[in-house]
Amino acid sequence: GGRKKLEQAEAVRESNPVEAFVMVEKLPTVFKGSPLATEATEMIGKLKKEKAVTSELNARVALEGVKKLDQQLGLGAQDPKKPEFQKAYAPLLTQLKNKTQQMKKAWPDALATKEALETAERYSVEIK
Repeated sequence: GGRKKLEQAEAVRESNPVEAFVMVEKLPTVFKGSPLATEATEMIGKLKKEKAVTSELNARVALEGVKKLDQQLGLGAQDPKKPEFQKAYAPLLTQLKNKTQQMKKAWPDALATKEALETAERYSVEIK
């Protein structure tokens, strides 16, 4: 399966470097010590030079903050669309909104930004 993923990533590397990166990013760990891992590591090195991949990696760092807020908000175990929830967790929801807006502005096309926007939507946080 690893060889096939590497070949698929090579096929889309020029047209969609982020997709290629996502396909191969775990291969060096999964196939550690093998020639496949070496090839995947080389491809990852080349892909990291692509602007879109760099943006995705930066957005992933910011996404960690969104995930932490999601965990804190999830502890409430209430319906996040209810006014009581919105009022009780207003400071966290404001932080979520700010982080997500920053991501949308800095990395509008990143997959991590899409995930952050979906998280914000789950809590009825409007992002402009």
